[in-house]
Amino acid sequence: MSKYQEKNVTAQHSTHLEETWWQLLWARHLQALVASWKRLYKNSFATVLTIVVIAISLALPAILLVSLSNLSRVGQGFQDSAAISLYLKPTLSQADIDALVSRLKGDNQIASVRYISPAEGLQSFSQTMGLSDALGALPNNPLPPVIVLTPSMSAPAEVSGLLSQLSRLPGVDSAGLDMQWVKRLYAILDLLHRLVFGLTLLLGFGVLTVIGNTIRLALQQHREEIAIMKLMGASNAFARRPFLYTGIWYGVLGGFLAWLLVSLLVLALGGAAHTIAADFNSGFHLEGLGVLGFLLLLFFGGLLGLAGSWIVVEHFINRVDRAGA
Repeated sequence: MSKYQEKNVTAQHSTHLEETWWQLLWARHLQALVASWKRLYKNSFATVLTIVVIAISLALPAILLVSLSNLSRVGQGFQDSAAISLYLKPTLSQADIDALVSRLKGDNQIASVRYISPAEGLQSFSQTMGLSDALGALPNNPLPPVIVLTPSMSAPAEVSGLLSQLSRLPGVDSAGLDMQWVKRLYAILDLLHRLVFGLTLLLGFGVLTVIGNTIRLALQQHREEIAIMKLMGASNAFARRPFLYTGIWYGVLGGFLAWLLVSLLVLALGGAAHTIAADFNSGFHLEGLGVLGFLLLLFFGGLLGLAGSWIVVEHFINRVDRAGA
């Protein structure tokens, strides 16, 4: 046999061994996955209690995140309230005013522009205040021409920067902005974001503790079985695998139940929110977690389950190794 044929046979043999190893590994993982599911099903009552606790812990920050998302949409929906008023110089000609309006309409930072002439402003003011006769006796119109525009952004810092930029335009005497309520809304949202972050960390630690303690009890029940497997030469990975999958099952099922709880809550409150929005002539409606939120809950639930079970199982197996040494 030539050297080329020998190399070819060796390569084929190596490839075959690698495929066999991967098949064996997947078979062991599948076996551990099914075995852990059967173990949970066998202790269904305790399993349900644990999953409910995990689901509540995951649902609380998820509910706050949904609330934050909907509050942000409310703030964007009332963006028109953060209008900027540009008070123009009385000596500005109509041609200069038209040129300024055209320039502002071409700015992508501005969503809408409306020009209010001094005559239109005086008429609106007199109708609102009921002073038509008194204002009609004035020799001159004291109101300046005004341009009212709506920014395309809603962040207070960005709108304040736009206000500063517009106040320096030629022909602009002064610029005004009533954005106090927007600043307060964003301050509240920032506080709630921090609250959600802290609560997520706290409840995530709680999920780790619940899953870890549940896995610890399961390990105590199978202590002798694990010790015998170790004496027969089983690796740490083989001994730990079923319990890791048990933790993942707890986390994923808890995440699914948390998504279900949040969805039911949004569904229950959706009708009332729609009624309130209709009273304000708004098309606002509550939005839930969506597909991405559902997948994230499953992912983080499974990740917390894996982490909690790994910490406990690793500590337990190391202690068994030390006891058998």
